[in-house]
Amino acid sequence: MTSKRFFEELNNKKIKELNINAVFIDGDHHYEHVKNDVELTLDLIGNKKGLVIFDDTRLENVQKAMNDFEQVLGSRITNKEYIDCCYMLYTIKEIHETT
Repeated sequence: MTSKRFFEELNNKKIKELNINAVFIDGDHHYEHVKNDVELTLDLIGNKKGLVIFDDTRLENVQKAMNDFEQVLGSRITNKEYIDCCYMLYTIKEIHETT
């Protein structure tokens, strides 16, 4: 099952019930597909703290999507670390909503 299909089967209630806070991004290496996985990841993690791991980080299209990811999350990224030769681990802090 592709990540896109997985996400299409979810709704906001199911996403909250799953309480996902860790995502491993590894799949098709075309920029648009990796970018789509990044957008789905951001929706799944939401405002929670979490971990995101990218695979195949030496590939140009993956690097481009990682840059997009970093720009969107900005200061929420508390740690960024290469693991082995081709994995990048991001630690993301929680956003506390104020009312």
